[in-house]
Amino acid sequence: TLPGIPTARGTKTYIGFDQHDQDGDSYKIDGSGCGLCAPLGVFATFIDSRITPVDFCRTRLKAVTGQTVCPVGISSQIKILSSVGIGSTWVKKTEDAYEDIRKHLLTGRPVIVSLSCRTRAGTRTNRYTNSGHYSLLIGVRKDDKAYLLDSGAREPRWVDLKDICQHIPNYDADGSTKQTWVWKGQGGYLKVNI
Repeated sequence: TLPGIPTARGTKTYIGFDQHDQDGDSYKIDGSGCGLCAPLGVFATFIDSRITPVDFCRTRLKAVTGQTVCPVGISSQIKILSSVGIGSTWVKKTEDAYEDIRKHLLTGRPVIVSLSCRTRAGTRTNRYTNSGHYSLLIGVRKDDKAYLLDSGAREPRWVDLKDICQHIPNYDADGSTKQTWVWKGQGGYLKVNI
């Protein structure tokens, strides 16, 4: 968690989740839970801090998204957010991501980002993931450092906003460009409108 972040709804303590097995529970989201942890960080921060990804998988995932297991892609993330009255905008072309995400973060609203192990130019860096990943950006400082809540093995941290934007692949409707995703129809970023 990161306390004291100014948001569009006042100062909040953001709640982040680890995508790995929680509390020794046998219902695992291990290995593909990042797509669920990102919107649930928004959900837990603004709506219900008692819900966890394991709880959500067990009690709400099928009713809200129609699926019973992870991975959860952006279209399901939109359904999760809208099920509790949180709007969002899916931006599928990422060439102008830096300016757009920066402006959105400055309003106190978070952004869920698809991340690749490669930059859009094709350079492999593994800086944010070893393949494809979802994370939550929740604020930007004057020095263009954005706070990244990461549900994977890497700790939440301040990252260079321009750099991370280079790791957001464009939406790939049919999987033809193979930028990152094993699953077609992923990429881009989700501006959360709380």
